[in-house]
Amino acid sequence: MLVASMAILTGERPIPEQGSELAPSPHVARKQEPVVWKLEPLPDGKRVGSTPVTMKAKKDDSLNALLAQISEDPKANLSLRIRLVGMEPTDSKAVIKVFVNSPESDPTPKGESAYLVGTISSYGKKERGDYVLDLAPPLRKLHERKLWGPRDSLIIRLVYAAANPKRPIDDASVGFENVRLESDVMR
Repeated sequence: MLVASMAILTGERPIPEQGSELAPSPHVARKQEPVVWKLEPLPDGKRVGSTPVTMKAKKDDSLNALLAQISEDPKANLSLRIRLVGMEPTDSKAVIKVFVNSPESDPTPKGESAYLVGTISSYGKKERGDYVLDLAPPLRKLHERKLWGPRDSLIIRLVYAAANPKRPIDDASVGFENVRLESDVMR
């Protein structure tokens, strides 16, 4: 009681002793910051337009280990996310298509493609925001089809495109602050 009264008088919060009712349990899981890897090079002006933006993951031992786990154990609950940080709102008729390891000869395949991770659109948002897609499921499919292996480069392509291919859009672009890979695995 004296400690609580002192806190009221001084404006400071008391530090609870381990084992007291107020102390956090050492068994409570704390939210961990994701492990982050760089994608390089970011395009000049940090914009995505109708010309594909190609970036390569800067691989290290922890990313190589994660990619091996993703490809070897399809049932593992692992994710490798691509995050577009601070993306401007897209036109309502447009999306950003995200591809992983699509071939140089066809960097943005049309229609259904094993290389397509997904599409991002800000439908109705009027402010910048972060958008995330999981690369693990398409990487597993590419590995099963022998189109990618965990020792191969990891190449990401972004392109600004019409949401409906039958209704083309003007040659526009959308800006962002950063693009990165992240996962909740430990380094």
